[in-house]
Amino acid sequence: MELPCRDRLGVFNATFFRLWSCSMCYTYLFQDSNPAFFSRLPHGHQLLSTQSTSPGFVVSPDIDNVVAVGTICLTLEDEDCERWKRCCRAAELCCQEQRMTSLPVPSSAGPAGGEQVHVKAGDGAVPGPSPDSEGVYVVHGGDTTLSSSLASRYRPDGKGGFHVYCPHTWDGFGCFQDTLAGHTASISCPTYIDHSDPSARAYKRCTENGTWWQVENTLQEWTDYTACVRIEDFRTVHYVAVTCNVISLLLLVPSCAIFLSYRKLRSQHRIQIHLHLFISFIVTNIVWILWQNLIYNDRLHNQDRDTIIRKDMVGCKVLYVLTRYSLMSNFCWMFLEGFHLHRLIVRAFETPKSILPYYIVGWGCTWVPVIVYVIIRAVRKDSGCWVRNIKGFEWILYIPNLLCIFVNLVFLLSILRILLMQLQSHPNEPSNYRRALKATAVLVPLFGLHLFLIIYSPPITSQAANIYEIFAAFIKNSQGAIVAIIFCFMNKEVLSHLKESKRRYHGCLAGKDNDMKGLSTNTYVMTERQGQGRYGTEGGTQDSKRGKSVLLTAKLNGSGPSGNGSTVSSFV
Repeated sequence: MELPCRDRLGVFNATFFRLWSCSMCYTYLFQDSNPAFFSRLPHGHQLLSTQSTSPGFVVSPDIDNVVAVGTICLTLEDEDCERWKRCCRAAELCCQEQRMTSLPVPSSAGPAGGEQVHVKAGDGAVPGPSPDSEGVYVVHGGDTTLSSSLASRYRPDGKGGFHVYCPHTWDGFGCFQDTLAGHTASISCPTYIDHSDPSARAYKRCTENGTWWQVENTLQEWTDYTACVRIEDFRTVHYVAVTCNVISLLLLVPSCAIFLSYRKLRSQHRIQIHLHLFISFIVTNIVWILWQNLIYNDRLHNQDRDTIIRKDMVGCKVLYVLTRYSLMSNFCWMFLEGFHLHRLIVRAFETPKSILPYYIVGWGCTWVPVIVYVIIRAVRKDSGCWVRNIKGFEWILYIPNLLCIFVNLVFLLSILRILLMQLQSHPNEPSNYRRALKATAVLVPLFGLHLFLIIYSPPITSQAANIYEIFAAFIKNSQGAIVAIIFCFMNKEVLSHLKESKRRYHGCLAGKDNDMKGLSTNTYVMTERQGQGRYGTEGGTQDSKRGKSVLLTAKLNGSGPSGNGSTVSSFV
């Protein structure tokens, strides 16, 4: 008889184990996402359809059966199908390891030492697994030959006795080898667990009596996988992204207001292109803040089946399309910045009369690949809020963005070459070279070339994977803030306009103070003259009346003792 394989719910012959474990992989992996099938005990080696269109439909989860795999994978995303198949293969490998490394059984192992237990289906199905006298689960029903797991719990200690071990087992996600009683076994977190961190570890405790630790109220073996999905790491990335987007907005909005406030600035083509690049950053920041808080944050705090992504709302798809369009427009305006500057340097005497084509390309042409992508999405993969990767079709949006960055790199190198050629006439002035390098360095964030820092991501199994995600979130979402600081708040032309406005403002305040002082003096003189007319001679009274008339006339005519007609008139 073939050697058995152990699962957390029982010990089965290899043939049954293969189907059973694959069925449970499906159940465990997709239990939070309203799966199309579920594994029903006692017939755990089959998957029962949950769809109202095919009630009672049963499929055998044999991953070597093309028809069965095709039927099951029709209900899954491609990535989920691959995860399920990897789980099935891992269970099959675990069964092979168990059959090759089973521990010897001593003759004094006890009443259950190595005996086979045969279970046949009775007239009625038992609703679930139940533990035997040793806490080992046996599944009732289904003409299945089971084996007692007590046969693999002992190993000679070399002194005539035996060490007690927890048996080699498949727990539904991972394979744990024989473990000495009182110790804890660990494995790398499986990659087929959604959002799993392979660098983390899963733990399973072997109790002192040689049984795997069980949950008291269910008496089922339990493995600690809590460290495999590091929710806090995802939240950290979320907070970094939102914070950088907010800071960028706080700097970009005032920058646009400054550009629009001065006619000498907004009339320049260079500033107009800066302005539209800044607007593209603002749109991108707003859209990504909405996405991070409404969609991403929702996924972090809710079960998969309760998320907006799983509900597949229309509003979610619209917001996703806006994220792709805003990002593409942003890349396009970075390209237009590089194109315009390179054109001015190469053809200094051929300045464009209008930059209307820039607007058409930057805001209009970027819709073309987005619309193509949307149509393909709606036809081929209209589910999950469109956030799942559709493999080769993603390049419809990736290629234009990558081209913008690579062409800007060519522009920057060309600009640097031209500057260095011009500096060859002054080889003994190293300060010129420093200025040239500084001038080209500030173009790096404007052209988006700093994104080359995150073009390569370390493997997900790497310890640096989380650090990379945080760094990438900072680099991608802080670009707007960096560009606003360099090309607005540190721009000498902008600063000169701001200083001039500040000087005029202080001058206006000083003028108002002088006018108020002049008005107070005139009022005092008028009061004195009125006093003379009341208590003096008749001629004095006439002089006071004449003085009051002159003062009122001066106010109405916009002139007076203050010497500032316009200001005085404002006080009338």
